[in-house]
Amino acid sequence: MRRGPLSFLLLGVSLAIPRGTPLLAQQDSTPLLKVTPSWLADRYRDGDELIELTLERPLGAGETLAMVIGTLDVTHLTDVNGTRVRYRPNKSALAAGESQIAVYIVRAGKWAQVATLPIKVRNRFGLDEGRVLPTVDLSSAGQLAQGGNAAPTGGRERYQDLTLRIGTESNLTRDAWKIALQANTVGVSREDQRLQYETLQGGAPQLDLSDYKAELTRGMSKVQIGNLSASNQKMLLDGFSSRGVGGTVQLGPRASLNANVMNGSNMVGWNNALGISRSAHRLTSAGLSLEMIPSRPGGFHVAITGLDGSVLPIANFNQGSVTDAEQSTGYGTQLGLSNANERIKFTGGLTRSRFTNPVDRLVSGDSTIVAVQSVTRTARYGEMTVQVLKEQTIRDSLRVDMSAVLRHERVDPLYRSLGASTQADLQSNNLELNGTIGALALAARYGRTNDNLAGIASILTSRTNQSALTAAIPVSAVIGPKGAWYLPQLSLAREGTHQFGDGIPTNGEFTPADVPDQTNVNTTATLEWTRNTTTLNYRLNKSAQDNRQ
Repeated sequence: MRRGPLSFLLLGVSLAIPRGTPLLAQQDSTPLLKVTPSWLADRYRDGDELIELTLERPLGAGETLAMVIGTLDVTHLTDVNGTRVRYRPNKSALAAGESQIAVYIVRAGKWAQVATLPIKVRNRFGLDEGRVLPTVDLSSAGQLAQGGNAAPTGGRERYQDLTLRIGTESNLTRDAWKIALQANTVGVSREDQRLQYETLQGGAPQLDLSDYKAELTRGMSKVQIGNLSASNQKMLLDGFSSRGVGGTVQLGPRASLNANVMNGSNMVGWNNALGISRSAHRLTSAGLSLEMIPSRPGGFHVAITGLDGSVLPIANFNQGSVTDAEQSTGYGTQLGLSNANERIKFTGGLTRSRFTNPVDRLVSGDSTIVAVQSVTRTARYGEMTVQVLKEQTIRDSLRVDMSAVLRHERVDPLYRSLGASTQADLQSNNLELNGTIGALALAARYGRTNDNLAGIASILTSRTNQSALTAAIPVSAVIGPKGAWYLPQLSLAREGTHQFGDGIPTNGEFTPADVPDQTNVNTTATLEWTRNTTTLNYRLNKSAQDNRQ
């Protein structure tokens, strides 16, 4: 029989495909039986761990089983006994990461795929995932020569100041455990630019530890050491950063505990690795958070925080200043509420803090001074947001949104907490309105602030009233066509501030000329055109200041 060119081509293709491969053209995609793995698809396994499958039924006459893991055919190493299939790989047989196990039934030379099973394999270090990213950066600032009559810069005509930065960042995971490591070191050739020069002068190390952090996490619980930041309670412990030890423990879906022990000032360096070696110079805090409605986080949230701290007259590593010893102990409560659709939200807190400024002989010297008395003072705050209109549609399908925010803060005279930066003897109330009417965006704000909350007659009471109104709209939304780049975005803003003294203090040697009374008004109009990545804007600004004194 004569064969045409097409017949020889088909014969060559069939000979090129190896026998026994699951890629044969005569595959039968009809499932023949169900295959159940013994492992969970989202869990990582060791590379040499036994792979075990359960078949829905034993293999029939003329049937054989084939198994391919990724691109590795392990059919001849697989043990099939009734409905049980077993394969034990060696340590390096399986590739680390995610792959798939394909199971086939072979009958009369035809392959039928009956299962595709995902599998995750740990790497050779026994980790589910592992990443280490080192970084090195070397920079130089120098001067090759200096001419003319100018005096040498810093007394040097030629110099090269080198700065070396070495960092590393890694993330390691196994099962539910995660470890994150990060560290940065800085080396400087010039002495007065070294990290601790302000405090150690000539003793500052040439290569110093800038910062580091190690974090061990399991679920919602974690332990941290190194450079930390704590923000448990506004006005008590808010954004305080230093080196220390901290952690959070999740107590079911409703509660969590957290605690931190941190150095009393921001620090760098290789010494005092944990930062908590000096009990007289550290802050200790603990907090309890409760979610009363676990299905709706933030719907009813309660947080309680306690703080005990003391600091020695030690400046931060980059400050060459003279400080004083201080101590504070306090507690705070915080409440968060919202309705089911979150159109009404409230956050508020109350803090009590006892502050002590002990006598420091390094500051007072041989002088006889009156000791500062310990005082306990209160601070509070509250914020309520109300979504007055939400996606409300009016005439001609015009959508309207409007929200109002009311804020109140009061910090008693002489209030002080080592964990937060607050201005004592101050009360403020603010109202904000934000909304959109179609393409028009509007915002308005009015606030009032006053001090001298104790009403001491000999102290000047200062008051500040602030107001602001802004509006922005794309001109194309008014005169069309919409989206035309040559029609700009128009923005208008007006801000006003009135600062004045409330009367003339008695027995304070104040005269009417000493009592401030000033108004500032700033008005701005802006036109902005944008096309692709090019922006052009024109701004007109007018400022007016009126000294009404």
